[in-house]
Amino acid sequence: MQAKLADRFTRATCDALTSLYLAGNKYVTPEHIAYAMNGYSNKRRKSTPEFLAQIEESVEVLRHTWCRIDATKEAQAKGYNFTETKFDGALIPSDGLEVVDMNGKRTKAYEIFKEPILYRYAKQKGQVLTVDINLLALPEKINMTRENIILRNYLLAQIDWMNHSNRSRTMTYETIFKEIGKQDAVRVEKQRIRQRIRLFLDNWVNLGYIKGYEEEPKTNGLAKEKITITLHEDHYILHSNYENN
Repeated sequence: MQAKLADRFTRATCDALTSLYLAGNKYVTPEHIAYAMNGYSNKRRKSTPEFLAQIEESVEVLRHTWCRIDATKEAQAKGYNFTETKFDGALIPSDGLEVVDMNGKRTKAYEIFKEPILYRYAKQKGQVLTVDINLLALPEKINMTRENIILRNYLLAQIDWMNHSNRSRTMTYETIFKEIGKQDAVRVEKQRIRQRIRLFLDNWVNLGYIKGYEEEPKTNGLAKEKITITLHEDHYILHSNYENN
C-alpha cells in the first residue's frame, strides 16, 4: 500500500475522491475528479483524454488496494478516544459503473459507498490536512497534467510543513526535480519547470498564502539552485473544515 501511495498523483486522486464524497457526491466520473483536483475552478479548459485516463488508472489502484489497520495499541498508548480501532477494506470503497447520458454517450463512473479508510482513520486522530480550494486552482498558464498536479501538491506540502514547524524555509530545485521524476532532464526542460514553479509561487503570493520568495543562484551564477520562502508572521490559515474544500 505504501509503495502505491508513494505515487503522488494517486494520492492526489485519493484526496479528490475523498473531497467529492464528503461534499455529498456519491457518484463521480473522471471529469469530476479532475474538476476537484483543480480546486473546482471553471477557468480551465476541458481535461485531455490522456489526463482522464491517468485518473482512471489511479482510481483502479485505489479501488483494488486493500488496507488493514489495527489502531488498538496506538489508541491505548497515545490516549486517543477512538470510536473505531480496526479498519479493513479498499482504500476507496467503490463500484465501477458505466453511465449513459441523454445523448447516448457512455462514460466511466464510480459509486463511492463509504468514507475512505484513510480519512476515517486520520479524522479520529485530528490529522486531516485540508487545503483552501483557491490554492488548488492552477494558474492560467499552467496546463492540467499529471506532472503539474504532482508539482503543485509537493510545493503545497512543503510550505505547509514550513508553516507548522521550525524546519528550513528553503527548497532546492534538484529535490523538486527528483520528486517529479525530472532529475535527469536537460537544462532547457529544467528551466521550464523553474518557470512553472515561479507561476505557482506568484499565484500564492497574490492569494496571501505566502509573503514572498527569493531564488538563490549556484556559485557559477548560471542557474537558480534554491528557493527561500517568506511566510507571513501570523501564518496563512490553511486548515479549515474538510467538507467545505
